[in-house]
Amino acid sequence: MKKGKRSLLEIISGWEDLAEKVVRFIRDPQKSEFILVTIPEALGVKQTETNHHRLDEYQLKVNYLIINNVILQADCDFHKKRQEMQQAYIQQLTNRYSHRIQLIETPLFPHEIKGVEKIGRISDILFKM
Repeated sequence: MKKGKRSLLEIISGWEDLAEKVVRFIRDPQKSEFILVTIPEALGVKQTETNHHRLDEYQLKVNYLIINNVILQADCDFHKKRQEMQQAYIQQLTNRYSHRIQLIETPLFPHEIKGVEKIGRISDILFKM
């Protein structure tokens, strides 16, 4: 019976060692990078704030904030209203984070991002740095 308990303690100790290695790894900016992705709507902005705060608590620096599905050209009343709403949230995100995080906007596409060509278009937007 004692041998079983000892093995369990050894396993738990191994988990602690592994957890410490993981924490060191994710805190090393040469090895890990944190990117938040959101949409310009109330719930997306709120979740971004919550997630950014949690990462800050653990001293995990966020380098990028990607804002997905941004309406660039409003071609009807529906899109005009959505674009106005989105711009207010984008401004809120900009005011809150742009001094320490690079914000990248990706447009709302009329199709899913599938396939090499479409992924290439998105990568041009994301990695134009």
